[in-house]
Amino acid sequence: MSTLNSIEEKLTDAAGTISQRFLMLVQALSGIRGLTTLTMNKSDELDLLEDVLAVIKDNLDVECCSIFLLKDNKLTCVAFKNEESHREYSTPDTPLGHVFKIGEGIVGKAVVNKKLYHCRDCKADENYLAIINPQTENNSGSMICMPIMIGEELLGVLNLSHPEPYFFHQWQEHVVSIHANILAQMLYNHRLVKDMTTQVSNRTRELQISLAETESLKSKYKALSIIDDLTQINNRRYFFSEVPSALARSLRHGQPLSLLFIDLDHFKIINDTYGHENGDHVLKDVAEVLSQQSRKGDILSRMGGEEFALAVPNTELEGIQNLARRIKDAVSELRWTYEDVTFGITLSMGISQLKLVAASNHTSLNYVNDIVHVLVREADDALYQSKSNGRNQITFYHNLKEASDNT
Repeated sequence: MSTLNSIEEKLTDAAGTISQRFLMLVQALSGIRGLTTLTMNKSDELDLLEDVLAVIKDNLDVECCSIFLLKDNKLTCVAFKNEESHREYSTPDTPLGHVFKIGEGIVGKAVVNKKLYHCRDCKADENYLAIINPQTENNSGSMICMPIMIGEELLGVLNLSHPEPYFFHQWQEHVVSIHANILAQMLYNHRLVKDMTTQVSNRTRELQISLAETESLKSKYKALSIIDDLTQINNRRYFFSEVPSALARSLRHGQPLSLLFIDLDHFKIINDTYGHENGDHVLKDVAEVLSQQSRKGDILSRMGGEEFALAVPNTELEGIQNLARRIKDAVSELRWTYEDVTFGITLSMGISQLKLVAASNHTSLNYVNDIVHVLVREADDALYQSKSNGRNQITFYHNLKEASDNT
């Protein structure tokens, strides 16, 4: 009878052990599933590792678990969990931040051999090095150290410990290996995404800088293409690109537009007598006067040499007459000195005007360009007449036309 009771007790114990291990296995499998469902969008790698250890701690029957990462040929504890410890909370009995050299302790041995190291009894294992106070009972028990690897590349070590010696069984070694493999892939993917994000961010920043530089150069070269280098007012290219638009607006609104062509009298004599440097001063000062007399919306340009042009929209004849006299008088009052000799300059001007018509939507490019060419020719003819009449004069083309019609 006692033998039968003994057998029954053994069967009961065996059934209890099997049941307990089966529940542990089911819980371990739940841990594996938990790892695969962790979100990967953590910006901080250590936050991800904390989540991994939380899953392991909740699903594997361990007292402590930690992760050592390889950096600069050393293994550093970057994440640790027991019943109370967190990465943000460290106590004297917490191994967070501890460093092992390669080959040092069972953690270092696992790295050297690149395979699982099962320390069944920490106190009896000569390779075991206590991290926390070696006098405490916390250093007894069993421990599994599993390298975290992607292919042949070592990333770190996953460590699980329990206060009881000989606690872990072979099936748990396999479970820990699976956890380490999943962790390795998670780490690799996280770093890959982070590297890609960093590269994209750096490349985006480089492109933004390049784009800004390109826009700056574009603006610079655009300015150089339309700005006269000497006088810093617009040049001939700008004049002929902007006048058609101004003329089209005048046609649409039935408003006047005038072209003033200006030429400095006997400028060659100034260059020959006082030198080109003084000639440049004359051109710059005249350009300044023209800029001061111009309004916003007027189109002022240096056409080349000593010739300037001014397009004046939406101004009646009387206003153009007053403007022309102001420009002529202001330029004639300018003075320059060369070797105790003071000199000035006069100008000749020819003016053409858009004939006032009712507002029209007939502003096709060809039509507008044809009118621009007519106005330019008329202003040039009027300028030529001013020079022919002795210079230092203002001639309106309509007066020239009327005189021609009367003869």
